[in-house]
Amino acid sequence: LVKEVAARRGLPHDAMAKVDKALENPERRIAAPKAVERVVRMLEAAVGPDGTGCRARVPGYRVAGKTGTAEKIDPQTRTYSDTLVSAVFAGFLPVDAPRVVIAVVVDEPQTERRGGGAVAAPIFSALGGVAMARLGIPADPDLMVAEGPAPKDRKSTRLNSSHQIIS
Repeated sequence: LVKEVAARRGLPHDAMAKVDKALENPERRIAAPKAVERVVRMLEAAVGPDGTGCRARVPGYRVAGKTGTAEKIDPQTRTYSDTLVSAVFAGFLPVDAPRVVIAVVVDEPQTERRGGGAVAAPIFSALGGVAMARLGIPADPDLMVAEGPAPKDRKSTRLNSSHQIIS
């Protein structure tokens, strides 16, 4: 549910009129409840122990989301690059009563593994944990232990006191 549009610059007037109209009736259903339930289950599975987004898990909370890795155009060859990518993870939590939506995009990651699950998902995890704490949303003690083993090569991603990412 969109509650506010922070920047109107760059949007045509008719686009803003559509956003304003949509905000007038926030209860309008845009998808069948069963379809939404299925999609949420799929997004939650993507964050499960066998999912590509397993590094996005936030201990104590059910998380749902999707990884992505987009190949970029090489400016020299004007074709898709084998090395230039954007790594993405977008998700929400807690699943039962969503309060936070986070999208992480890392443009041209300088790491060996460059996929959204390896690069952007751990950042989502760190930000999600901070968001839940700041919002005062208590963790579910039954979910404090991650489901199943984390990948063997998982590196811990945390935020320091200035909320900068540290590994």
